[in-house]
Amino acid sequence: MAEPQEVSSEAGTPVRGRGTPPLLLILLLLCSVASLVVSTLTLLTRPRAEAAASGQGTRPAATHPRERHDLGEFLVNLADPDGNGYVKATLVLEYEGGKPAAKGGHGGAEAVPEWEAPVRDAVVSVLSACRREELRQESGKSALKKRLLARINGVVGKGGPQFVAVYFTSFAMQ
Repeated sequence: MAEPQEVSSEAGTPVRGRGTPPLLLILLLLCSVASLVVSTLTLLTRPRAEAAASGQGTRPAATHPRERHDLGEFLVNLADPDGNGYVKATLVLEYEGGKPAAKGGHGGAEAVPEWEAPVRDAVVSVLSACRREELRQESGKSALKKRLLARINGVVGKGGPQFVAVYFTSFAMQ
């Protein structure tokens, strides 16, 4: 195979064929990278923008604002055969649709909602029917939360708020 021949100039120095200047190559490379970055960002942000515009991908607004009420601490004997078991728990209820407890009063204390006494009674009843063995497991605590929600919503009825969650902020057994 024949080698490309170099053309000589009048001065006698060999002249190579004109190539692309390095500055032009660098500029072309920078434009390509910029174009790639812009198109990638456009593709990544477009689904979010379209979903937000169409209302998809966002959490539906709650029909009623949710409130939380701290019921405080409960110390209840358990239904163990030996009669020596007890549970000490602090509960917080989350509800919607009820009137928030009025703040203020003498000494800045919150007013107690009218449904608190029946709810506390229901919590004591449900807790006192439990056994230590079932409450030791996480599944037992989850089942207890479900029973508490059902009982509390049954006690309060249609006139009160709709309770949606029970939180144990402390829980100890002996």
